[in-house]
Amino acid sequence: MEVNLRKLYPTLYSADVFVEVSDEVFEAIRTFERAEAAWQRRKYRYRAQYSLDCGNGIENDLLFWPETPEEAFEAKLIRREIFEALNALPTAQKLRVYARYFLEEKPRQIALREGVDPRQVYASLQNALRSLRRKLAHLARR
Repeated sequence: MEVNLRKLYPTLYSADVFVEVSDEVFEAIRTFERAEAAWQRRKYRYRAQYSLDCGNGIENDLLFWPETPEEAFEAKLIRREIFEALNALPTAQKLRVYARYFLEEKPRQIALREGVDPRQVYASLQNALRSLRRKLAHLARR
């Protein structure tokens, strides 16, 4: 099957460029085009382009596409890498990062609970974030 890249990527191609693709790729493109056309029809039918404060969820469903299986899988991999990086931290840093960013405790509260100087908690959190940033630097380039 042949696909016109100008039709798929109008901002990148100004002239017709035809590429031969497999039947599976062609069917995936057709499925996406059908889903997009249905989405446009529903948006027009329910007048979602005019009212954004209806409150029954129609506009939200129309304006935000559901997560694709690829996006869900990639998010799962990213979460796994983050949890592995967190588990690689020393125990004290891991508990402090958890308390600070997941439980939203202030560093002073953490220091008071642990019976240590707040500066020690601040330094520990900074070291943990530096370590996490180093371990997860490849995620920022995606």
